[in-house]
Amino acid sequence: IDRIRSAIADRPSRLTASIGAVITPLRPLAAQPPRVVLDEVLGIAADAMQQARRAGGDQRRVVVNPTLAALDGADGD
Repeated sequence: IDRIRSAIADRPSRLTASIGAVITPLRPLAAQPPRVVLDEVLGIAADAMQQARRAGGDQRRVVVNPTLAALDGADGD
């Protein structure tokens, strides 16, 4: 993430990047509908990116092992 931010900041256009990322094990999600998992994980990453922007921009926010609604009731389905 920091290499990407650096590469963007080094451009002559003076752009910066606020990046949100999610780190979570994929194995427990394998049996869930891909679209549901993707929508949820992307939503978490988008929220993290917004937090980085509100904190002044040109930052990163990483969410590690979030509680995922896609896994709610996964054992009983």
